[in-house]
Amino acid sequence: MQGGRAETTPIRLSSRGGANAVAGLAVVIGDLQVGVTHKYPIAAELVPRAAALAAAARKRGHLVVFVRTQLRANGSDVSAQNAGVHAIYDMNDDYHQGSTGVELDPGRGRAPGDVVVTKRRASAFAGTDLDVVLRCNGVGMLVVAGSRDERDGGRNGL
Repeated sequence: MQGGRAETTPIRLSSRGGANAVAGLAVVIGDLQVGVTHKYPIAAELVPRAAALAAAARKRGHLVVFVRTQLRANGSDVSAQNAGVHAIYDMNDDYHQGSTGVELDPGRGRAPGDVVVTKRRASAFAGTDLDVVLRCNGVGMLVVAGSRDERDGGRNGL
């Protein structure tokens, strides 16, 4: 987000053959879940824009992926050595599995055929099944949007 404007950043994914040809496009919308949008007005302002982006992508036949942050309620996936994740876990139950906070904001426009990826750390590009979903759907380019900056996909070899 820059100057109060939503930014989208295309990320070119390299194929296994070494070429950078774009096979397909996916829109990845991150962290527009109830625990975020109901607390942070700037995130809530993004929900209608994300819904419009998702609708436009679907109309063109592109894959839409929603990402949410979720930690186990008992804290078994929260290391004492990871201060950042521990701070998120300790905030309240908005990020705890089973709470309403981890549900996707109802205004973001989820439709049948959309994919939901759950992340347990800061990035959806490491430690989730996002890579498998993108590769299985022939995705070669991403449009990334949402309330967090997910542009680290290129650093993870996607």
